[in-house]
Amino acid sequence: MQSMRALFITILVFIVVSWSLPLFAEDYAFEIPDKETTEGQKTLEWSGNLDGRYTLFHPQESSPIYGLQFWDTDASSGYLSQYQLHLYLDGDYHTKDIGFHVKTRLGYLNDATDATFDLFELYGNYNLSLSTFIQVGKIRYNWGKGYAFNPVGFVNPFKDPENPELDQAGLLSVNVETFKSFNSNILKTAALTGIIIPPQEDINDRFAEIEHTDFAAKVYLMLGT
Repeated sequence: MQSMRALFITILVFIVVSWSLPLFAEDYAFEIPDKETTEGQKTLEWSGNLDGRYTLFHPQESSPIYGLQFWDTDASSGYLSQYQLHLYLDGDYHTKDIGFHVKTRLGYLNDATDATFDLFELYGNYNLSLSTFIQVGKIRYNWGKGYAFNPVGFVNPFKDPENPELDQAGLLSVNVETFKSFNSNILKTAALTGIIIPPQEDINDRFAEIEHTDFAAKVYLMLGT
């Protein structure tokens, strides 16, 4: 309940700031494209890549990590190898106000029995207006700029410690984002992002505790001089 109250307070503050600043600064003027040039436009795009890697290891047998990884097996050689293949396939479908997106990965590690399929993202988005849109589905977020330590990555996927650059799956969530630009010397742009994350733990594979619903919010301000 405290998280929900904090989210509502953040949204309220953003609305008050967004509608009070125009009293002191005029909005930017821009031309809206003609309806004839935007209506009926549909695009379908597919993209992908194949990532292959062969790695040679020289483990240090006196290391504690070596004892944890090979506690029940003794390596017959001082060098170990690993090969892996990752096939990425992405799809995007857009209309004027609606879009659908999918990102997948097919992984192959040393043995065909270790082949895996990961659904990174599968979501749809709808443009409520020129400055507000909503996304629903499995979405991958990237909050913050930290690499080894990211104090604001509350909704980011967990990194693989053995391969931090490896892509990970997103969260099942609802995301609403709105932004506004101002013709002001102080505040140039303001944006608000709100995320609702359903509970992960199920009851009888059908229900979940509403108290376990998570909320996250992010406010972005671009200031100028």
